[in-house]
Amino acid sequence: MRRIIIDSNRCSNPVKIGFLINPIAGIGGPLGLGGTDAIDDALLIESRHISEGRARTAILSVLNQPSFVEMLFVTCSGQMGSQLLTDSGVRHEVVYEYSGTSTGEDTRKACSEFLNRDVEIILFAGGDGTARDIFSVIGKKIPILGIPAGVKMHSSVFLNRPEETGAALQSYIESGRTSDGDILDVDEEAFREGRISVTYLGTALLPDASGRIQPNKSPSVPSDDKHSVNQIASYFVDTMDPEVLYVLGTGSTVSAISRKLGIERNDLAVNAVIGGVEVGSGLDEAGLERLIVMHPNFRILVTPIGGQGFIFGRGNQQISSVMILKAGRENIMIISTPGKLAKLSAIRADTGSPETDEMLRGYWKVLTGYAKYRAVELI
Repeated sequence: MRRIIIDSNRCSNPVKIGFLINPIAGIGGPLGLGGTDAIDDALLIESRHISEGRARTAILSVLNQPSFVEMLFVTCSGQMGSQLLTDSGVRHEVVYEYSGTSTGEDTRKACSEFLNRDVEIILFAGGDGTARDIFSVIGKKIPILGIPAGVKMHSSVFLNRPEETGAALQSYIESGRTSDGDILDVDEEAFREGRISVTYLGTALLPDASGRIQPNKSPSVPSDDKHSVNQIASYFVDTMDPEVLYVLGTGSTVSAISRKLGIERNDLAVNAVIGGVEVGSGLDEAGLERLIVMHPNFRILVTPIGGQGFIFGRGNQQISSVMILKAGRENIMIISTPGKLAKLSAIRADTGSPETDEMLRGYWKVLTGYAKYRAVELI
């Protein structure tokens, strides 16, 4: 990939950035649905557009970059791009018009137009499904970069946080260096049933973003960690406070605690227990909010995603940033097997709230066995 030379007098020959937003990406997270591909029109109308907020944060991070004056965003009409760019005062050109609710076909047609306009890179807000649709048109012709706005985001083409978009684009424009990232498609129906069925679709070209791009999700519990899982579950159950509401996040390690209490559950769902009794299963954001109003003495239990390290913001968006702030650090508990932690340099959070993310930063005691802890940094 050629290096793109920055020249303050070169505004007549700008760096063209293809930009699109999947307006419906991510709304399945707070609803506890695992994705948006199968959500009906009624829910789409009633749900807030999460991806627009994530894209707005990303664009704001671009505005103060030295190369911003060199950029021309090539985009789609309305909520797929131009509305946000207009509101943000960003120079742009609309090359694709859509009507009604945007679909994967709109994404693919927009990307074809981006190629026709010789964009240098495509910046998009969405999830694995959006990445899949873009890759089906782009392949490895030009780099792509994902603003994390979906539910699961198993693919390694997404930034860790939207706030890192500006620095990633600046680095690429200065150096022109690229790397590779995998496009993974997750079966959403299987996901909602508690099964992960992932298809590898190919390798995309990415900007070399200096550690700002998340890795692929990896299997959470290797066979040699089964003993650690049992030890974690035993210790947690033995030390539970019967007066506290425990919100049990997603993940097979957390599910072991539920099973130790005699409660079967979907590994990819959120449930809640008090006094060893389940008081909510398959909970969405609204259901959790109702529970903590009734039981203000609550704690949140989470485990990092294997390979990625996220404790919030990937697959458990029903645990909102507001709820996390209400709980506070002292009422958030992290568990993980030693094997999983050994493959992580740190743990992460991407709650959508800078205040919440900042509160979570720093070192945590992570339960790794029966009364065994390890200090791990959240960055």
